[in-house]
Amino acid sequence: MSRLRIAAGNIVAVAWREFREFVSSPLLITLSIISPLLMFMLFCYGFSLDVRNMPFSYVDFCRQTASRQYIDSFLASGFFDLVGERLSLDEVRHDLLIDRTRVGIVIPEDFSRRLARDRNAEVQILINGTNASRAVIVKGYVEGMNAQFNTNLVREFIRKNYAGMDAEFEPLSLLPTTWFNPSLDSNNNLVPGVLGFCIFLFPAMMTAIALSKEKETGMIFNVYTSPLSKFQYLFGKTLLYLAVSMVIFMVLFAITIWHFGVPFRGEFLTLLVLTLLYVACAAGVGLFIAALVRTQVAALLISMIATFLPAFLYSGFFMPVESMGPDAQIISAILPPTYYFSILRLSFLKGVGWAYMLPQTAGLAVFAVAIFALAMFFFKKRIG
Repeated sequence: MSRLRIAAGNIVAVAWREFREFVSSPLLITLSIISPLLMFMLFCYGFSLDVRNMPFSYVDFCRQTASRQYIDSFLASGFFDLVGERLSLDEVRHDLLIDRTRVGIVIPEDFSRRLARDRNAEVQILINGTNASRAVIVKGYVEGMNAQFNTNLVREFIRKNYAGMDAEFEPLSLLPTTWFNPSLDSNNNLVPGVLGFCIFLFPAMMTAIALSKEKETGMIFNVYTSPLSKFQYLFGKTLLYLAVSMVIFMVLFAITIWHFGVPFRGEFLTLLVLTLLYVACAAGVGLFIAALVRTQVAALLISMIATFLPAFLYSGFFMPVESMGPDAQIISAILPPTYYFSILRLSFLKGVGWAYMLPQTAGLAVFAVAIFALAMFFFKKRIG
């Protein structure tokens, strides 16, 4: 019992000393408090998977009622904003060339005449494809509106020529129901993902800088000559940053709910516990990096690379893991953000409990134990 009391006292002493170093270091305060909030807001406002208000221009060589109705269908959709009508095809192309517009519409002179004769009419749609993913979405919107315009023409044809037939009849009707995110608002998935991204990046950076600072300044020699064990020292240094990270999580969670309006349907206590485990994984990454390097600059750069790029590219933040190649899926399976982002989606959007998160919990727990074991192994508590 006395050994446990001594070990606990040593851990508390290290944590208290780290707290005093923390409050006297503007760099650590900035990295741990200000930077996550700033990055969170910038990412949430800067990232959007929704394609709306896309600028377009058009040239109408027909200038009849039908062509006017076709352009009006774009204006009424809510997805496109009209930049202006052009007088020639070259002007429409110039708009696309200088990125004034994302879509150009060219209506031929015989558009109305061909429709009036029940013949096929063609419309040329020019799409700016410099952003390939957005161009695919825009193409889908255009095809959908074109299909709706065709449907309206067919119904009008039936009304005029077949008075006894129901123009609204459709052989097949869809009844789509969107679960978990009925509004299809990308922010409901994106904003929680940014939250998880931020609270993985900064705990790793803070712990890496804190430990490497003692190496760089020579203060680590006090630890070498002390009775502290590796575990007591590393865990004591980590405690403060776990606490700070959880405070940051609470702040970002509140902003997510109240400012961005993302619904939360899950169990908050469960999410809190799993977030603590996730933050411990991030802190372990920072300790492991600091155990290998001697300077703060190296620790900062390596921790940014080791957390930012993998979390951004391989965790399912933008692209589903199932859509990645086999090699990428292997990398994804060993990254804590992969499991935590799944936890966030299950908690925020699906509202499920702990029983549905056991695989993700196990993944985080295994990583946390493994990374702390590696940090303790590579941290040499000796001179030289």
